Amino acid sequence: MAVNDTDRALKGLLGLEATDSNKRLIEEFGAETINISAGEVWGSTIDSDPAQAVTDGTVALETLHVLTEDVTVPNQQGWRSSFQDWIPPNKYGSSYVLQLFDGSDSLITVATQISKGIFFDYKTGYLTADDVSGITLPFKITHHRYTGVKGIANAAVTAEALTYAVDYNDGTALEIPEGTVFTLQAQIDAFLSNGGATAFKYLTECWNATPTIVAHPVNANVAGGVHRPRSTESAAAWPLVGKVFTNNAYFSINGTGGYTPISAPLTGLSVTAEQAASGDPYVDFAGTPFLGLDLRGLMIEGSNGQINVIHDHTDSRLRLTDNIFPSLSGGTVDVVRPATVLRNSLNDTSAAYSFRTIEVSGNVGINQVYLYDTWVQRLGVGGNAPGIDVFNGCEIWCYRVLFDLVEEQALFGVAPAGRAYRFLAGSYTSLLNCGMRSSGSSATGAFIQSDFTFIGRSAFHSGARGLQVFDSVLNIRETAFTNFSTAGIELTRSEMFSQSPGSQGVYMTLSGCGVGLDFIDRATLRDVPQANYFFDTCGIGVRLGTECSVNIASGALEFQDNGGNTDVGIDLNGVRSTLILGADTDVTGTNGDVRDGDNVIVNYATISAAAPYLDGLQNLIQKP
Repeated sequence: MAVNDTDRALKGLLGLEATDSNKRLIEEFGAETINISAGEVWGSTIDSDPAQAVTDGTVALETLHVLTEDVTVPNQQGWRSSFQDWIPPNKYGSSYVLQLFDGSDSLITVATQISKGIFFDYKTGYLTADDVSGITLPFKITHHRYTGVKGIANAAVTAEALTYAVDYNDGTALEIPEGTVFTLQAQIDAFLSNGGATAFKYLTECWNATPTIVAHPVNANVAGGVHRPRSTESAAAWPLVGKVFTNNAYFSINGTGGYTPISAPLTGLSVTAEQAASGDPYVDFAGTPFLGLDLRGLMIEGSNGQINVIHDHTDSRLRLTDNIFPSLSGGTVDVVRPATVLRNSLNDTSAAYSFRTIEVSGNVGINQVYLYDTWVQRLGVGGNAPGIDVFNGCEIWCYRVLFDLVEEQALFGVAPAGRAYRFLAGSYTSLLNCGMRSSGSSATGAFIQSDFTFIGRSAFHSGARGLQVFDSVLNIRETAFTNFSTAGIELTRSEMFSQSPGSQGVYMTLSGCGVGLDFIDRATLRDVPQANYFFDTCGIGVRLGTECSVNIASGALEFQDNGGNTDVGIDLNGVRSTLILGADTDVTGTNGDVRDGDNVIVNYATISAAAPYLDGLQNLIQKP
């Protein structure tokens, strides 16, 4: 059946103005055309299994429910249910199927419904029929209707900012009974005082006890030590789902245990020299304290309280992701990890969960979750589960968070694989001063598909890919990627740039990767002044696939330390890509500067002289 795209009702349903009955859909502007009051919102989660949903109390099954004739409609063509809010088909699961019966309880087939022009409105519970001849009346239906919380106004709301203390290892810590809701800080304090405790045992229970609507900041201050999930969890050790956030409110998980030194040889190290502010901040020490060690992705704590992430080191020098302030000269340094540990195992000899450590998923609105000063461990999960998994329009901010998959292999003998961090269909994610490290060749540091992503002052070390980005805008700076067999950064249908809030230059280091920067398909690198990309012994420095655009005219692609790549500096292995290089670009390889789309090696002098250089696959290269 053809669609009438000038229909006023259709325009309203699709969120378009109806300014002229002769205008087609594409000629109208968007508008908020459907008015939904707070009282109409379905506030409960509906399980895809109807039997479970009935048990949960969110739906009720009505069997052979009799419809009443609407006598205001002629020819017995209108029938009304005494209930509204019937579950629409397929939206909540394929098992929600309405069955229509006649007055003798005989099933009316779908084919008959179509031929008779029978239509049921699930929202209003009203049935219309063009033709009722041959049907024994009245109509009856067997179907599920919604019985859960209806209306945001009926859900609990925070009345003020809330703070929880969480300490899994405190023998007096309390558990929070299911169904408990705290809207006031005084309620939390009274619950603890009456129980003779100062902290709660489980982080998840604090989340569950927070009202459905979070209108104020909520802080969960998590003590040092290993925290374990409840034995009753299933898909995730810590499921943070089903809240509505308003007024820029958030739920913040704050590690409060400080930092734990790695071991005695790496504590109290006296600083002999430092380079505090540059594209390569570092700290030097006497002797060879790091001989035979791999500390990339871990952190340091200075005697003046500085916390910084290690992205590379020699036997006596630690390279850091951030400028050093205040100065470390004359002080000491410990190599550390966050002391607050979220571990997805009930014990250290077997794994409780085969999936996520932390799940953040929205229900209505956007979940805003902060995670500070913690070490996330996804142990014994067969190598495939993310440490943090984020879905459905959420925002998450990670600050000084460690994802150490090396420990996973040490404790469980499971080769790290999968992803340390995954972000799907979200609005914003931030990783600042974070470390991700693995000893496996198939792990991915982070898989991201979001509206906007910020990564800064972080270190990704070892695996297949450091960062895999789809359909996102990525701002990344002062971050290093080392030893990734496939690529340091891989982008598809995404835009990347490196920019700081001020005017100072920004830096990124890619070392020991199969490909440093890999632009797969319709990916873009935006030109930003003083954006510098350092390469150190990769296979290929930069690779461009299909219809990609890389503009580094105002920045630089340069070598650091050991220099050249084992293959080429830049590889164009797709079609119709554009590469605009700055004068400082010197990234080359054993096989030459650039391999064009015709598999011909060309040097930068040839490219500069061509102005621009165009290969047979319509790849364009420019260099001053």
